[in-house]
Amino acid sequence: MKKGLVIKMAIVLVVLVLSYCVFWFFKAGQSEKQINKFIADNSTFISAGEISVSGFPTNQKIIVNDLKITVPVNMIAKRQIHIKQLEARAGIFSNNFVINFTDVVKLQDLESSGDVFDVEFASQPEVSLTLANDVVSQFKYTDSGFKVLDSEKNVINSSTGTAISSETSIDETDKRTSKISVSFKELEGYTIIDFYKNVLDKKVIEGIKTEEIKVNASVQVSPLVDPSQIPAPNQVNPENGAQVNNVPNAPDVQNDPAQAPNTAQAPNALPAQNGEEAVKQAMAMADQAQANAQAQAQPQPSVDPNAPQAVNQTPDAISDTSIIKSNVVIEATITLTPSIKQDQPEPSDPTQIQELPVQFVQNVKIDNVEFSNPLYKINITGNVNSSSDDNYPSGGITIKIEKVVNLLEQLKKQFKQLSESKKSPSTPVASDVSVDQVQTNNPANYDLFLANVSERIVAVATEIASKNSVTKDEIAQFDVRREKNLEFLVNEVSVREIIGKF
Repeated sequence: MKKGLVIKMAIVLVVLVLSYCVFWFFKAGQSEKQINKFIADNSTFISAGEISVSGFPTNQKIIVNDLKITVPVNMIAKRQIHIKQLEARAGIFSNNFVINFTDVVKLQDLESSGDVFDVEFASQPEVSLTLANDVVSQFKYTDSGFKVLDSEKNVINSSTGTAISSETSIDETDKRTSKISVSFKELEGYTIIDFYKNVLDKKVIEGIKTEEIKVNASVQVSPLVDPSQIPAPNQVNPENGAQVNNVPNAPDVQNDPAQAPNTAQAPNALPAQNGEEAVKQAMAMADQAQANAQAQAQPQPSVDPNAPQAVNQTPDAISDTSIIKSNVVIEATITLTPSIKQDQPEPSDPTQIQELPVQFVQNVKIDNVEFSNPLYKINITGNVNSSSDDNYPSGGITIKIEKVVNLLEQLKKQFKQLSESKKSPSTPVASDVSVDQVQTNNPANYDLFLANVSERIVAVATEIASKNSVTKDEIAQFDVRREKNLEFLVNEVSVREIIGKF
């Protein structure tokens, strides 16, 4: 009797053990399958090497080697995160994994340089994710600070704290909604000019090459002399064909210092080829002469070495952007709504509906984007839609900038620096370039465009901002909107018109 009971209990125990083993391998296999599917579905920005599963009998332990994540948002950075190895652990009955980085983390620049940087964390980051319905339904990442270092241990980027979280849900119609929150504390090494480099740089270069963007090389000069006093172009006598030169009287240098010739400009004082060039040349020389005369006429104040020096009111960070530390907050909701491809005929057989290609219409609701530092503060809100039958996103966003003058002055200096870095030794200066020469398919024109932006960004931005009723004092607001298949408008001014100002 007892022997039979023991045998029965042993059989039950063996069945339970075998059932548990089957369940563990099934559960671990399902987790591995979900991870592989997630990587495959997002292969455009995620790839991984070997994936192994262990942890029997009580845990799930998944090791992922050579995980590479390309930052999917170009405005943040064109970089790839390379995690040499990570370990994800969860209980056998849980889908919530805790992740640890068990090897080094690298960061690669995806631009032409291809530089690889080291990433150092102040402490081990806290990472967790939850798998459900073949998607990552929840993801959380926090750290207490990181540094991105080059080969010589120079700090490229740093932050004193990062938090990233997302929640994704899928309803019965396959509509996917993701709520995303990102924040960086005291982020160093990223300014608004980096947004331009990451998002618009190559598009502007391509636009110049295809002549969609025509670089304006002409210099607008305010006439400081009476145009009637400017010599007319050389004329030809119709009677004998002889050339008649209209030569003005020689200037009285002693009595009028403003008429003194500028020896620095003498090499450029060549005979004009036409009337327009003569006018421009004379205006430029008159401006320079008057500026020199005013400088000589003004008395030079004596400097007392014991007197206290005036403090420069311009923040140092405007000229040295490397010392700027900004706080960044991004809160957005991304919705993917499935839609049947429009050019496909509707099937008569209902069973074939699932075979039609499904595309998603993406809606991004920008709840709050904030970029702030001691110099200025930027807030962005709005709604943006993207669809396969439109090349650009449509919708509208509102950009509000506090202390806008500081931002514009910083951008002015940064665009000038960028222009100098793009200039080749053979690149001509703007005053020596004809309009026809600038509009040729020459990439060297890009530095001229950047120089124009540096020179005119303050005036152009002020003009566009003034068209918005919210703009006042140190606050500027730009309402950006675009209807489907139409052009972008900023405060009801077309982007094409704005670019034309440069």
